[in-house]
This record gives sequence, structure tokens and C-alpha cells, in this order.
Amino acid sequence: MSTTPQLPPVQHPGLVLKEGIDAYGISQYRLGKDLHIAHSTITGICTGRQNITVTIALKLGKYLGTTAEYWINLQRRYDLETQRDRIAHELDAIEPAEALECAEDPGPYHESGT
Repeated sequence: MSTTPQLPPVQHPGLVLKEGIDAYGISQYRLGKDLHIAHSTITGICTGRQNITVTIALKLGKYLGTTAEYWINLQRRYDLETQRDRIAHELDAIEPAEALECAEDPGPYHESGT
């Protein structure tokens, strides 16, 4: 039995944003205007077609009382999970490296205390 807590299924961070601003009664248009971001960019994020950039994460953090790291971490997790799914067959074909010889043998350039 695993004791590692399982994360909920990954979803695009724009969907989290949309749920949040809907709950606060903030329109996508208003959010874009208040953050000085094009409405089309906000719509793209909320529909999962565009990613949350560092700049947008900083603005969202300040505006919504969260942190930029919260939004970046949502985006990073989404990117990792979706890419992992896309290249699963390639990842399965990779054999882990054995301990590298150079890690065990310091070679001629290693300075010893003698």
C-alpha cells in the first residue's frame, strides 16, 4: 500500500483560473483589463489554448492574492504530465544508465592530498 499522497488529475491551469474568477464574479474581459493583458490572451488561457507565462503568473499572483509560484507550478505540472503522456513510448524505450566509470575514477586531473 502506497503512503504517497496522490495528486488530483492534471488540468490546464487556465481552467483553474476560470473557475476562480467565475467564483469571484470577475469577467475575463475585466481580468485582462485590470492586468493590462489582451482579452484574447486571457480567453486563450481560460480555454487551455495558451499557457501561463512568468509575467502573467506574477500579475495573477498580485491580483488574486496568491503567489506567482502557485500559477507557475500549475503550469509546470500540466506541461510535465501532458508531455510525459505524449512521449510515453519513447520514455519506455530508454534504459537507465549504469553508474558511469568517470564518476568512480577521478582520472588524471583529480588533485589528491598527496
